[in-house]
This record gives sequence, C-alpha cells and structure tokens, in this order.
Amino acid sequence: MTKLILKLRDRKGITMTEVIVAMAMVLIITGAAISLLISSLQFDEKYKSQIYAYTACESAVNCMRYTDSADDLNKYLPLLGFEKTEENTYVLSSNSQDVKVSIQGDTWQLMLGGEVIYETKK
Repeated sequence: MTKLILKLRDRKGITMTEVIVAMAMVLIITGAAISLLISSLQFDEKYKSQIYAYTACESAVNCMRYTDSADDLNKYLPLLGFEKTEENTYVLSSNSQDVKVSIQGDTWQLMLGGEVIYETKK
C-alpha cells in the first residue's frame, strides 16, 4: 500500500515548458518545410511557362521551314495554338513571354519577347 501512495505522490512527467519547446520546434520545422514547398512551386510554374514558350518557338520554326506558302502557314499555326491577332500576325501567349509569328509578303519572322529569333524568306 505504501508503494501505491508513493507512486501517486510522485509527480514526475512532462512539464509545460517541455511541451512549449516541443511545439515551437515542430512549428519551426513545419514553417521551413512549407516555405520550401511554396518556393519550389513558384520556381516550377515559372520555368514551365518558359519551356512552353520555347517549345512553341521550336514548333513554329519547323512549320516555317517546311511550309512553302503563306496560305499553308496560315492553316498550320492555329493548329499549334497560335491565335490570329491582326492580318498575317499570330501570337501564342504564355505567362512569361509571347511568341509572335509575322508573315509579311515573302518575309516570315518568329519573335520571342519582342526579339526576332528566326527569319526566313520564301
């Protein structure tokens, strides 16, 4: 019986300070993990839109290389996702940069972000 009374009087256990320190450590680790996850998602979204723009450029260049007439190019660019904005000008918008194809007579230009990156004469 005395052992039971001694066990009941023994008040060893987890103190409030230990609980607060443990919770603070969990919050710090969780905050760091969430911050890393958010920055990773932002990085991924940024470069996904750039890769989309570069892929569209590559497709448009191949279309311009292997197409002989402006009429055929006018048919094929909408199939790649380009939208006609004005006469003989097509634009494909991404989050980072716009890809623009301009068909002016026998001169065809591909622009990325306002800079001509490919030009051909047919």
